[in-house]
Amino acid sequence: QEALAYASIFFVTNCLLLYTVGVLIASLGHLSFKQALLGLLKVPTIYAIILAVIFIRTDWSLPAPIQKSVQLAAGGAVPAMLILLGLELRKVEWTHNLRALSIPVVCRLLVGPVIGLAMAALFGLNSTARLAGITQAGMPSAVMTTILASEYKLDASLVTAIVFVSTLVSLLTLTPLLYFLGR
Repeated sequence: QEALAYASIFFVTNCLLLYTVGVLIASLGHLSFKQALLGLLKVPTIYAIILAVIFIRTDWSLPAPIQKSVQLAAGGAVPAMLILLGLELRKVEWTHNLRALSIPVVCRLLVGPVIGLAMAALFGLNSTARLAGITQAGMPSAVMTTILASEYKLDASLVTAIVFVSTLVSLLTLTPLLYFLGR
């Protein structure tokens, strides 16, 4: 439970970065900096984060029917993203450029945990926060990156391939990482 609390903080921070800095970078491929900044106002996640902070700080809660609807929608989010990933996988043109595929996978699965270890030591994280942070740093690329790549007309085929390959390879990298962290 304690590790889940820390992992949730790391996850929310990662999502916040994805939906701000990630969206900004993705939209810079086709828009000016000013247009990209204004485009952030169209991202509903930012408003959801603001509302969440307000609700947490004021100790408000949603009415029961709305809460039930939100829980139902949240339960369908992961299956919906996996369906979208499957649809994108149908369109993947497996690149002959292994460098474009392997560099992000290696960075995410091998370099990420090393940076996580260094940051945990730098910030003096306790054992549970350290374990959660390093584990989060070694997770495969998020399905959401495929959705963002499609939305902002980037190379969705390559991004989908990176998500797919990093997820498969993570079976080989997460197991030793978890063993190492568990010792």
